[in-house]
Amino acid sequence: MKRWLVITGLTLGCGGCSLSIDRPMAVSGDHPGRSHHSVEGAIHVTADAHTDALSSIAGSIDLDHGATAQSAKSVTGSIGLHSATVLGKVQTVTGAVRADTGSRIGGDLTTTVAAVSLEGTDVDGRVEAVSGSIVLTGHTLVRGGIALLPVQPDEKNPDVLRLPKLVLGPDVRVQGPITAARGGTILAAPGAIFEAPRKMRVVRWPDQEQLPTAQW
Repeated sequence: MKRWLVITGLTLGCGGCSLSIDRPMAVSGDHPGRSHHSVEGAIHVTADAHTDALSSIAGSIDLDHGATAQSAKSVTGSIGLHSATVLGKVQTVTGAVRADTGSRIGGDLTTTVAAVSLEGTDVDGRVEAVSGSIVLTGHTLVRGGIALLPVQPDEKNPDVLRLPKLVLGPDVRVQGPITAARGGTILAAPGAIFEAPRKMRVVRWPDQEQLPTAQW
């Protein structure tokens, strides 16, 4: 007869890290060199806290105003930067990424099925996605360009197979190249600075005030 051990509501120390299983984790104060990891639980970094790597399997990661982390990685949970900084990479598979005005990402932002929304955010690296939508508004600056990547040959997920969509607000600047392996659509407001790739259809957005709906 098989026997199973189920552990819930547990937080463990692991040398230079903290591990939480099936419960939320709050990070406050300064924790240089200490990483925080969660399975089935949210990670909340409070205002002005400093920490190392953050990772979650199925929970969200949120950084409050003035908080700083070395990196943030999630599989299905969302990542939110609320006027916060991630010095390195931000990465999800199917989790949404949202960054508010005053946020900064020092490395690349990568996702498979994108639901990316950046408002007034500096990205020093590149934004990468296979499918989904990327909405850039406010004075967002992406220095490393945007790469819309190819689908793996054996991919069957219809969300991944859908062509990507890119929205660029009037004050957005994309300094690096935009590359599109499969094509897609760019909806660009007057004043947006970018170089459109040949494979993507560009639709000029005439109204600087009204954001497009999710159904565009």
